[in-house]
Amino acid sequence: MIALSKILNFFENSAEVTNGIHPTAIVDSSSIVDKSSYVGPYVIIEKNVQIGKNVFIDSFCHINEDSVIGDNSKINSSVMIYAKSIIGKNSIIHSGTVIGCDGFGYATEKDVNYKIPQIGNVLIEDDVEIGSNCVIDRGSLGSTVIGKNTKLDNLVHIAHNVKIGKGCFLTAQTAVAGSSIIEDFVSFGGRASVSGHITVGTRARLAAKSGVTKSLPGNETYAGMPARKISEKNKVDASLNLLPEFFDRIKELNKKIKKIEEND
Repeated sequence: MIALSKILNFFENSAEVTNGIHPTAIVDSSSIVDKSSYVGPYVIIEKNVQIGKNVFIDSFCHINEDSVIGDNSKINSSVMIYAKSIIGKNSIIHSGTVIGCDGFGYATEKDVNYKIPQIGNVLIEDDVEIGSNCVIDRGSLGSTVIGKNTKLDNLVHIAHNVKIGKGCFLTAQTAVAGSSIIEDFVSFGGRASVSGHITVGTRARLAAKSGVTKSLPGNETYAGMPARKISEKNKVDASLNLLPEFFDRIKELNKKIKKIEEND
């Protein structure tokens, strides 16, 4: 698979890359776009944005103020990047994704919900790929971080202040709640989820639909809701399969007890 990947990357990267700014794009005069980069139709780039070398920004993207996009990154069409977001080198963001929107933060007093301002940002390190229709919330105070070489599938939600390490895989419909830490090389199966303020250790593997409700050590495979070691989960599932037989045996025992009581 590695050999096939290298061959396909050669053919993909051999295609000619356009540069320049499309006439319909709006780029604030305070922003810097390297001459080797491309800004497509109807893109909006607000003030003090920095676009590195050989960046490709497709149509209808909106990049808010004080954001940075590193060299050789590709932003596909209709991506929204909020203020102060930082995207590293060689990264790819697919269509429909939103980077840096408000985290879900509220304080309730006397049955009234008050919004807690979210004034942090998102930091995406080098060589990250983010699928379509993902949402990454900015930090409430600091940064929400996506580590180097981490890959997100489509429809992934990363909440505010989350720290994701390097080399992680998060597949479709994964959700990580606020202020959790995902250490390096963690893999998520589809629809796995993590509660807030907990840590998932290095090289942990979460099976599809796992629900992590407490911190988990690394180098283990987990499954179920709540997530536990998959060997324990398999034992529980095997026991559940025996429940009909146990119920039948209990019924028979009850009948025998009733007869004994009647004879007494």
